[in-house]
Amino acid sequence: MLACASSDEPGATTSALSDESSSTLELEVTSSSTSTGSSASTSQATTDDTSTDALGTNSTTTGDDTTTTINNDATTTGGATPECGDGHHDLETEECDEGEDNSDEGSCTTECTLAVCGDNKRGPGEECDLGPLNDDNGDSYPTCSESCELLIGCGDGVLQPSEEECDHDGRSDTCSPKCEWWGRVVFVSSTAHTGDLGGLAGADEVCRELAFGAGLAHPTSYRAWLSTDSESIASWITATDEGKKLVRADGWTIANNLEEFFAGPFKVPINVTEWGEPAEFSAMWTNTSNAGHAVSEDDCDGWTRIDAAGHAGENGKLDVGWTDSYGNQSCANLKHLYCVEGLPNANP
Repeated sequence: MLACASSDEPGATTSALSDESSSTLELEVTSSSTSTGSSASTSQATTDDTSTDALGTNSTTTGDDTTTTINNDATTTGGATPECGDGHHDLETEECDEGEDNSDEGSCTTECTLAVCGDNKRGPGEECDLGPLNDDNGDSYPTCSESCELLIGCGDGVLQPSEEECDHDGRSDTCSPKCEWWGRVVFVSSTAHTGDLGGLAGADEVCRELAFGAGLAHPTSYRAWLSTDSESIASWITATDEGKKLVRADGWTIANNLEEFFAGPFKVPINVTEWGEPAEFSAMWTNTSNAGHAVSEDDCDGWTRIDAAGHAGENGKLDVGWTDSYGNQSCANLKHLYCVEGLPNANP
């Protein structure tokens, strides 16, 4: 006697074969699929013992009966535990996972969360993001709105002298995304001095105090453009930053690199103070050639006396006269200093 039965349930079929000796063999095959994987099961009678291999296959055995389940639901292969950054999106623990492309400035963060305004990470389309500090009514530096728009800060096009060296509403040839000047900044001191500067070290200190007061980056690196008959600019200034611009404190480019700076003529004169304001004076203590070497013995006795002679330049000139204009100047006279940044900002 042969009997066949079928079920209307999708994906399921049952067949049975029996004879008059009442010996029965049942075979059941079930298959299903989901968006994350598939599974298959084969059963014979009852089960007691279970084992799992490295591929995620479960086997259960009682005597001659065995059930085998193949599980493909894992998001990684080889049975490895999913982790953020492996490039496999684990639906239970991650909002996203782009592997090596995860970035706190991208759509999927390094924590495998989707970038949203307010997460304290500047994501795509955001001008800023200070997390819980976002404030539509803030007045501090910086201020970021609750919709992640920059209200006050670097990039708003408004110079904040206490916080920024420059602000050109984004990156420019001379102003970095951090609102610092690219390359070396060169300015003329807003203060005037006799030739008794306390030596070269004293002159350097004048430049550093002015740079610090104006909020310039790397203020302790500044040095005065001065030479003596025993020590010159060329002994410390180097071309290791070749390709970096030399700029005034108002952002205008003086020369594209140190070689051009030495050779001249300048693109614009060095006649701006540490505050980026026009200098209303011209006489400068130097005793230095345009190539950075001492030009005479007129150095106010190593820049330590007023009863001696000094060499000077004029800050309004584009040619060598900016540093080498006239000698035999009384060291009792008041003149200004050129100040040069010693450590230019990196420009990747």
